[in-house]
Amino acid sequence: MAYNKTVTAARGWETVNEKSARRAKRIEALFYALVPEEKANVISYGVALRLSDLENQHFLAKSKVQQFEEKYHSTLEKLDAEGLPDDAGYEMHEDYIIWHHWAEVIKETNKRIAPLQEIAEQGKSRC
Repeated sequence: MAYNKTVTAARGWETVNEKSARRAKRIEALFYALVPEEKANVISYGVALRLSDLENQHFLAKSKVQQFEEKYHSTLEKLDAEGLPDDAGYEMHEDYIIWHHWAEVIKETNKRIAPLQEIAEQGKSRC
């Protein structure tokens, strides 16, 4: 690992993470130069856009999970506890993996939405 960093630094290459970190620092510096009111506006608008995106992902994931529940007349929790039926075919095994993916998307979007909603509420109370 150290070798790779040395080689990339010697050649003037940057990893994706290094470029991303540099870009984030530049944006952060520009953001801190804004007046407080403008910072609050940028955050409010950004939070609104991000919340909308996450809520769309959450809705999609919930609808996918519901489709699987209707298709198999079961919940993922029940299948996890009891296991797949002995006669489960290839399609059910594939669906089971995808079902887990969408369940994870629900959990992840819930975690990400909650703090953003709190920020959005703080922005509303400013007005």
